[in-house]
Amino acid sequence: MKLVQNSWFKKILMIVCLGAAVAGGWYYFHTPQTNIQEFVESRDMQKILDLFDKNWYWLTPQTREEFDPSVYFKYRTHSHSPAHFGKLLVKVLYEKESFVGFIAYYKEQFYSGRILFITIDPVFRSKGYGAQLLAYAVKDLQEQGASVIRILTRTENFAGQALYKKSGFKEDWRDNTYVEFIKYL
Repeated sequence: MKLVQNSWFKKILMIVCLGAAVAGGWYYFHTPQTNIQEFVESRDMQKILDLFDKNWYWLTPQTREEFDPSVYFKYRTHSHSPAHFGKLLVKVLYEKESFVGFIAYYKEQFYSGRILFITIDPVFRSKGYGAQLLAYAVKDLQEQGASVIRILTRTENFAGQALYKKSGFKEDWRDNTYVEFIKYL
């Protein structure tokens, strides 16, 4: 009787192990291989500017004549003041070799951070990439000592607002054009 039980036990164990191996392989090959990287001007600038142009309305209230995003990325700044040069952190996200999107953020004050820009190429939207970039920036700002993070978006950016709420941000204020979200860490 023990021999029969051991034989069945071994068969069941082998089936479970084989099932786990198949599930693990399926997960590995069907899960996008994403990679959040530091912004490299020579590799990423044109891709960011192209994506910025496609999403201009959502990223800035200024016109193209008033605002040149390349200055922000080239000098890693959140303003045109040289005092802020080098303060803007820019991360890019790739899936394999394809450029997915970017996030730009900075530490505003000793305890607070701000997400300045976040956008995903339309081809890659609704796949969780925005959440990955946002989580990365929040964690990075928290590690730098920020205990509060803000992000501003247009009132009609419902997809962005849903992402921010899902990521733990709360609405702080709203007017007819913009809504600001805040997250306490």
